[in-house]
Amino acid sequence: MKNRKHRKKAKKPSSRPTPQSILFSVHPLSGRPHDEIIPGLIEAAKASKIQFQENLRKTLSLLATTEPLGVISACAFYGCFAGISLDGKVAPFMKQPLGQADAELIQALSLKRPYEDYGGAPLDPQILQVIFDVIPELGTSFAQQRMTKMEEDQSDQQKAINLVQEHLRLNTQAVRNWGFLDRVVEITNELLSPLDSNFMNAFGISATQIISVFMFLLRRAEDRANAWRDQLRRVFSEKTAAGMVRRYYEVNPQFTDSWADMVKKIENLRIDQLKILILAHSNLRLTDVFTFDVAPISKRLGISSSHLEGVLGRLSIAF
Repeated sequence: MKNRKHRKKAKKPSSRPTPQSILFSVHPLSGRPHDEIIPGLIEAAKASKIQFQENLRKTLSLLATTEPLGVISACAFYGCFAGISLDGKVAPFMKQPLGQADAELIQALSLKRPYEDYGGAPLDPQILQVIFDVIPELGTSFAQQRMTKMEEDQSDQQKAINLVQEHLRLNTQAVRNWGFLDRVVEITNELLSPLDSNFMNAFGISATQIISVFMFLLRRAEDRANAWRDQLRRVFSEKTAAGMVRRYYEVNPQFTDSWADMVKKIENLRIDQLKILILAHSNLRLTDVFTFDVAPISKRLGISSSHLEGVLGRLSIAF
């Protein structure tokens, strides 16, 4: 006890954040007269309208040449998925990742024509890169072109209405989430559970069961995406080209040719070139992450297969 009295207490680390200096910058349009700003915004909107039409034409022509499910799957995977390290840091798959709204835009544009009208060519990395570059610009120019309305002769009331509408559009064009997933599911189940009997009578499946189906699809897509990445990680961990090809064939037992023959075909490639080739080939299987059959889901969740297929048909949009 005596020794304890004389023992120095260890100081606790401070919980206060380290003070950071605040940097202020002046907006370039700050203080400019309103009648000077509006003409500039109108001219920018006219340029955005031209750019939007050009980007839309380019995107549709690119989509027409390739297999659409592959493009949609690649945009969904690279745009909506990210890696998370053990310390909780999020690492997007792309330096300038697409957003969910961008993936939805690709899906919407792909649905504009019948499936059989597409070229059906395998997904080309160069085409995919152009789509990755153009789609964000397409969304931005689509929003900015609407500022041409300011050129119209409008009353103050109509201007105020346009301002509110534009504010809503800009805030909902890309934003999708209204809470953390678990809480969203909990609230939605609470809201819809009183209607379960109504859904059962009308569709043979309850409202909360529909939520369970989509949660099942979400988790399964995550598992498949992780498995896809783990396979590539094992392949790219090899130090030699031969080892990389051999490992790629090991994780893909469905391949019918010989890995040894493939090694002879790629002997002139550098390691970085081989990685790009394997990644491009592996991208062809991304559709497996997002496509599904009704029967296994029905069996897993204990839901009638015919009723589940009917509800999913009502919630789906065909090419």
